[in-house]
Amino acid sequence: MILALTPADAHAITMSIVLAFSLGILITMFALMARNGKRHKELDLPEFPEELTKPKAAQKPKKEASGPKPAAWERDPDWWK
Repeated sequence: MILALTPADAHAITMSIVLAFSLGILITMFALMARNGKRHKELDLPEFPEELTKPKAAQKPKKEASGPKPAAWERDPDWWK
């Protein structure tokens, strides 16, 4: 069987090859994302490594700002606590 290809067929064949290559890249990306999505949390690096080495200190009370004194009718800022 002899295939008769015209110069106009080259464009269609080239586009088919480009589409197949792009589809292969997408399938590879999705396969890698699916494989890496199954990783365990303990294998991941900590987001803030300095938190692992610092001991957790007790929270210090916040110092009040030296602003104007509130009026007598105003509540304390932390009245709900």
